[in-house]
Amino acid sequence: MTFDRLRLKSVSTALAGLFVVTTGWAQTPTPPPAPTLGNYPDTSLPLSTDTTVAPDATPTNTTSINVSTSTNLNGKLEGYPTTGVVRVTDAHPAGTYTVTVRAFNGGDAIATKTFTLTVTAPATCTPLSFAAAANFGAGSGPNSVAVGDFNGDGKQDLAVVNFVSNNVSILLGDGAGNFSAPTNFGAGSYPRSVAVGDFNGDGKQDLAVADYDYYSGNVSVLLGDGTGNFSAASNFGVGHQPDSVAVGDFNGDGKQDLAVANNSSDSSILLGDGTGNFSVASLGVGSAGWSIAVADFNGDGKEDLAVANRFAGYLAILLGDGTGNFSAASKFGVGYDPSSVAVGDFNGDGRQDLAVANFDSNNVSIFRNCAPQLLNTSTRMRVQTENNVLIGGFIITGTGPKRIALRGIGPSLSALGVPDALADPTLELHGPSGELFLQNDNWQSDPAQAAQLTALGLGLQNSNESGLVTRLAPDSYTAILSGKNNGTGVGLVEVYDTDQVLSSELANISTRGFVLTGSNVMIGGFILGGDNNIHVVVRGLGPSLGQVGITNPLADPTLELHDSSGTALASNDNWQDDSNSAAQLTALGLAPENPLESGIYISLAPGAFTAILAGNNGGTGVGLVEVYNVH
Repeated sequence: MTFDRLRLKSVSTALAGLFVVTTGWAQTPTPPPAPTLGNYPDTSLPLSTDTTVAPDATPTNTTSINVSTSTNLNGKLEGYPTTGVVRVTDAHPAGTYTVTVRAFNGGDAIATKTFTLTVTAPATCTPLSFAAAANFGAGSGPNSVAVGDFNGDGKQDLAVVNFVSNNVSILLGDGAGNFSAPTNFGAGSYPRSVAVGDFNGDGKQDLAVADYDYYSGNVSVLLGDGTGNFSAASNFGVGHQPDSVAVGDFNGDGKQDLAVANNSSDSSILLGDGTGNFSVASLGVGSAGWSIAVADFNGDGKEDLAVANRFAGYLAILLGDGTGNFSAASKFGVGYDPSSVAVGDFNGDGRQDLAVANFDSNNVSIFRNCAPQLLNTSTRMRVQTENNVLIGGFIITGTGPKRIALRGIGPSLSALGVPDALADPTLELHGPSGELFLQNDNWQSDPAQAAQLTALGLGLQNSNESGLVTRLAPDSYTAILSGKNNGTGVGLVEVYDTDQVLSSELANISTRGFVLTGSNVMIGGFILGGDNNIHVVVRGLGPSLGQVGITNPLADPTLELHDSSGTALASNDNWQDDSNSAAQLTALGLAPENPLESGIYISLAPGAFTAILAGNNGGTGVGLVEVYNVH
């Protein structure tokens, strides 16, 4: 994996205009009506932040928008033809810029507006001020400190490991910044690091201590009784000279585990059983691990490890699989003698970044996380009735909630040349058990929802179209696009990840509907964000749907994958035809059940892509297209 700054990607409505079929005698074309644009307010924003700028009127007769500046504004400027909203992302450097917005109608006519964008530098900070240091006694040679509430009074206490006196000092806080005299509890030999957890599940805080002794190589666990006292140490053998200990749940059983950096070529994982006992496994990370940190670096909801390898001079990242196992180490160069690693979100993008202290080069290395994400998907097809409406499924993985926007589009497709557009789409969002969460007919009928869509630059062009914004916990969900009063026609459903917070992500998106021919095949678009390639699986299913009660399934689906310029990147009829792709699909547990179904495994750079599901030899029937983010 790679760490760098994330650059957000946005949505293009160009998908809606693909594969339009026209017939008839050639004739002199009538020029399309001239586009119009509203006025934009002058706007100011802080350096390296994002904003949206909305005009005072919705564009008309507009198929695309171009946004530019004549000066050296970095970052990203994007325009939305349905709303006219301009999105500004990562604006820098500081300065004042004239922004020009041009609307196009597909012909020669152009509408132009300008506004002033001011990017402000941060104000000079007043130096921080602290009271004079208050010193409190501990043991001999204090080497590491951790914070907890060891006597359950709601006030924070301190645990200090003492390298020379081989013990842990507990200093109980009074909530006013004062601490008691230390109470000492024996640890192992030469304790170097301490971490706080609840290792026996009694709701009282315990301690784990890495003992640096050359011969013993132990981690000492001291169980707390909730009054500020601790049991005698229980020792668990790990690697050579353990330097650092951290707490996590690496096998997803809800019981706290330990990760230990050893001053050797390995790190140790101690899986807890919830009673204060641990089983030990070894992980290869390179030489002289001096510090270890736990976080989810790739956004899959499973805890990973970062290890600073002091004498080898690199940072090792090991990705967890949620069962207590980890990938081989990925190595990132740092300064000389990296001795400590810490986790934080340093650029506010919701991703876990890393800071590494380099002992001999007198600096700190910052690694910004740019793990790629699936940001948006959309599917266009003919919406029919009953079981042949457009059904879109998506899965959110991770640990935290995610804000999702859904849009159901129909009438505005006509302006883009799509024939027989769905006149009045309705949109429903269902939960993992099929329960109805939210529904919408006309997007402006709910002022609160309409305001959120507009603020995101996702307001719809036609008042009969549908839109929802909501925050969802990790799970599986279904969006259903249908026609009001059983109306039929070509519709477009879109799912947007609107916050890109890496504690959760869109991991899988699928759409089911009736696949016809010509311009009424199933056309699915998706957008990948980040700065690095991501592995994606795209599947086209048909015959296996019959096994789950779907009538008239697509007998022999074919699948094509195109980039944003329409260039074909991959195609597949039967998933086993490509042995390399088939092997990857099988290893990932994503092999289709029927040999006539389609599957593509591919590495893609960030950008917009289109998957086309059709029937072989003009076949029709119910099909399912799926997109998986498999990192």
